Amino acid sequence: MRYVSLSLLLLLAACSASQGGNSTGDTVELLAGSDSQSDGPGTDSGDPRGTITPVFNQVYWTEVHEVIENAQDSLKVVHFELNHDSAGDEIAQLLAQAAARGVDVQVVLDDEVESNTARVEELGAAGVAVKLDGAGRMTHTKLVVADRSRALFGSTNWSWSSMRKNNETNVLVEDQLICGYFADYADALWNAPRTTWKQPVQVSPLGRAFGDASYVPEAMALINGAEERVDLLLYGMNVDPDQPDSEVYKLLKAMKAAQDRGVQVRIVLDWSSYDRTMNRLNTSNAAELRKLGFNVRFETPQTISHAKLLVSEKEALIGSNNWGYGGFVKNHEIGVRTADQGVVQAALTYFEGIWGVSLESRR
Repeated sequence: MRYVSLSLLLLLAACSASQGGNSTGDTVELLAGSDSQSDGPGTDSGDPRGTITPVFNQVYWTEVHEVIENAQDSLKVVHFELNHDSAGDEIAQLLAQAAARGVDVQVVLDDEVESNTARVEELGAAGVAVKLDGAGRMTHTKLVVADRSRALFGSTNWSWSSMRKNNETNVLVEDQLICGYFADYADALWNAPRTTWKQPVQVSPLGRAFGDASYVPEAMALINGAEERVDLLLYGMNVDPDQPDSEVYKLLKAMKAAQDRGVQVRIVLDWSSYDRTMNRLNTSNAAELRKLGFNVRFETPQTISHAKLLVSEKEALIGSNNWGYGGFVKNHEIGVRTADQGVVQAALTYFEGIWGVSLESRR
């Protein structure tokens, strides 16, 4: 992939997921030692502490409003962008209104997104505690935590395209362990935004919540545990044959081993109606994936598939990570691996719908 520009390779750190004239790029330790207690994700055990609910596509718009509007004491936000468009304006207004009614609102935005600087000034004037993350590390997280008891996170950026048009995958979690974990994550990034967050995975009956640089072992466990199928839907990845020992290839080798033992493996990559550089990268990715024997398709160009979803018949992994060095190692990223069957079945159905309209070739 030597023909790909350096800026595009930052796809692993930043993926452009908004259409139109706005530049809105998108692009991994154990709390209380809990990770050592379980090899598998949480399950739907009826635990009274909470629930985990899939929030796909435009359902996010309704849920993010509800989470912000119903916050009573605190709102902790870590987001890649707060875009200058009608949807971004509405989110900014909701945050300002929350601060005005006495909620402690704390927001961290990535400093590489042009619109974020003005948003910091705007929100600060409205009484919101807000800052940019500073140079040296991309904050690719998309997280809102209300009252340490509700957390909404996944792939959706705060832009009109992402919230109102794209294919996106998120979850809404109501659980003291997971929400407390991500509230602590938001505080840690507020205090030291350039530092990798090194808290261990948080195990809950609902799943395994993780932060920076922790995606790969969770994905590996999901792939290795699959018996029937592994489906992967991604906006971007970097399958570089010059780096056969990369974290991406480690996961692909696990997927190939799963396929060799009879597991159905399918991959859908995004195809853009406007971003030719992105299309060249995903064309190259698809070619390399097919050399490895995988069944690969491209999404329709009418809708950006900005989702980051890995799902088997047993588990779903949903978060902010693209597949590459940025998403796996360098960026601030979060996610959850869950065996909750409501989430798993919704994710399987969601993938199946996208697979059904995707095509093998865009030439």
